[in-house]
Amino acid sequence: GFTTVSVSQLAQKDVYQSNTVNGVTKDAAINQGELVINGESFDTNNKTYKQLADEINAKTGMNASLEQVGNDSFRLVIKSEESGIANKLTISGAASTALGLDDPLNNILKAQDLKATVDMVEYEVSSNVLTVDGLKITANKVDSNGSSSSINIVEDNTQIESQMKNFLTKYNELVALVELEAQSADSVLSDKSSVRNIISQIKDKLFGSYG
Repeated sequence: GFTTVSVSQLAQKDVYQSNTVNGVTKDAAINQGELVINGESFDTNNKTYKQLADEINAKTGMNASLEQVGNDSFRLVIKSEESGIANKLTISGAASTALGLDDPLNNILKAQDLKATVDMVEYEVSSNVLTVDGLKITANKVDSNGSSSSINIVEDNTQIESQMKNFLTKYNELVALVELEAQSADSVLSDKSSVRNIISQIKDKLFGSYG
């Protein structure tokens, strides 16, 4: 049938960039005290920008990298690991001021949720992927001028034959491999009956209900 989808806002990550530094500065120790991200404290003393980025990357919920943005211009870029308001970053500490991370202009992408309606049901979630009645919907653009998209869902049987042939081929390969190991005098397996039992269990799972 048909499913009508309207997207008014895409989910986004939180992205911060530091002020630019030159090559000499980015390889020197920052020495600007503590940088606090989502309650995690990072000591910038005796650490270069690259070392600080590596330390941030080790923590869950955030990613960091040192990016070259000009011939002799570099920025520390910090991103939330996932999109959505629930995954936004909170940055504070003396180092945040020194690096320019507390400047609102350096919060270059603000975390926000997906806002969409599917068959007139409203959704506001952190991901751009919705699963509705088993249908996976990925939003990739905002509808313009109040327009919406209509998705026609039809049953596709065109791949069944090739998929079943591939399944049977792999199944037969597995049976042959198990029999080869079970019958081989050089096999390193000590309990060959258990290996044969694997095939019996697979047969029971796949074909048991069909007699």
